[in-house]
Amino acid sequence: MKKNTIYFCHDAHEVCGVGDKVQIKFCGKVSKKKSHTVIDMVLRHPRLEGEPFQMSRLKTPPTKAEVDALNAIKVAELEKAAEKAAAKLSEQQQMR
Repeated sequence: MKKNTIYFCHDAHEVCGVGDKVQIKFCGKVSKKKSHTVIDMVLRHPRLEGEPFQMSRLKTPPTKAEVDALNAIKVAELEKAAEKAAAKLSEQQQMR
């Protein structure tokens, strides 16, 4: 007797394809059908085109603290750009 189960999994790195053997983990609802995420690639299904996938551990997704730190850096950069634009605008208005 043989049993197959199909799971719809979130592939954050977009490296998996149909027929690949992967290791998955339950992560809660990601979308309507997806509630698992890909942790590791076990076996790559042979393909005729493209480069072969390196059989190494996939990077873990960033933690909330790392995402918050990156967002803080982006916000600071945007604020600097806004200050420069405001200074340039006030300078142009003074010249008129």
